[in-house]
Amino acid sequence: MLESIALVILGVGVLCYLYLWGKGSLKQLPPGPKPLPIVGNLRDLPPGGTPEYQHWLKFKDIYGPISAIDILGQKIIILHDRQATQDLLVKSSTRTSGRPYMRFADICGFASLLNLQQYDGTFRRHRKLVHQQFGTKAMAARYRDNIELESQRFLLRVLDDPANLVQHIKTEASAIILRITYGYSISPGKTDPLVHLIERTMDVFAAATVLLGWPVDIFPILQHLPEGVPGTSFKKQGREWGKLLETTKDVPYAFVQNKMASGTHERSFVSSLLEQESTATDETKNEHWEDDIKKTALVMYGGGADTTASAIHSFILAMILFPEVQRKAQAEIESVIGSDRLPGFGDRERLPYVNGVVKESFRWLHVAPMGVAHRIDEDIAYGGYHIPKGAYLLPSIWWFLHDPETYADPSAFEPARYLA
Repeated sequence: MLESIALVILGVGVLCYLYLWGKGSLKQLPPGPKPLPIVGNLRDLPPGGTPEYQHWLKFKDIYGPISAIDILGQKIIILHDRQATQDLLVKSSTRTSGRPYMRFADICGFASLLNLQQYDGTFRRHRKLVHQQFGTKAMAARYRDNIELESQRFLLRVLDDPANLVQHIKTEASAIILRITYGYSISPGKTDPLVHLIERTMDVFAAATVLLGWPVDIFPILQHLPEGVPGTSFKKQGREWGKLLETTKDVPYAFVQNKMASGTHERSFVSSLLEQESTATDETKNEHWEDDIKKTALVMYGGGADTTASAIHSFILAMILFPEVQRKAQAEIESVIGSDRLPGFGDRERLPYVNGVVKESFRWLHVAPMGVAHRIDEDIAYGGYHIPKGAYLLPSIWWFLHDPETYADPSAFEPARYLA
């Protein structure tokens, strides 16, 4: 009986989709491959093993700098046009700052985190907390000592055990973010329990947020079917992962609270916000403050650890592939700093070539080549095209950083670009 009801509901959903798909296809979307009924351009998604930015780059060559695909009714606009990206994501940000709604991620609780939140009051509260602690160079500079300390520990690990470089990079990234966020120092020489907990949650987050990766994201009606009906196993999985998320929010937050109570805490993102909240009046106190702090702190790790590790990998790869750049950078350090100490943040202005190496590392192999998907909150007419409400915008950051009209010989690693 339940299976029959489910089939009827799915059948009605398919008919509604066909009606809406046909209706929407009459409007002038950006060019792209012709979609099939129901599945749309499912076969045009990046094949396994192909970097996403490389796949979409072919669309630019075939369809132009603005192209579109339809995946099961979801419109996706791929942007290889710098000006269009500026116009849509910056100048029209009040209409394009939404995030793709991922139903399964919401069931798990992940949709309440800053990197998946819609552009609403909660999003603005969370972003305000981050801006309060890192919104200016002076505020961010308060955490430089933490970064330098963990960097020195990283170098010692590499010196002691160079064969495990990849793990040392991962440990270094985790150590920096946890120290800045919670004032937490990881356990040396062994698997740290907090790192293990958060890494497990980040793995779960990655699995839960695959775009259209869960049946309920494709067929939302499944959420309303009784558990036990075929296709509803995601409900149990969502509950389990939701419990893991709650634990991961609470454990490091409680660590900071306990340290503050004993007067042994380090300055951190969380401790600074807790001190600030303790002086708030009834008129200024935010009733959601505790949950807001927990969630923004967790996002700090999710958004910082992987990107930091990726950036370090890019730098090391560049130094291996371009040894002449490494020699020039080393010569500048020895000339300016000498050999009796390590360079620090205070030396940056005196190391222009080294600064160029860092900037070129970010450009040459960017950590997020397709940026972050944005969701359109209302219909937009742009460049003669109709971009419908609910469409996703994918900006090709990789192309913007390798456009030969902006960067001469973009495939070359050339720090001197930034010395003019």
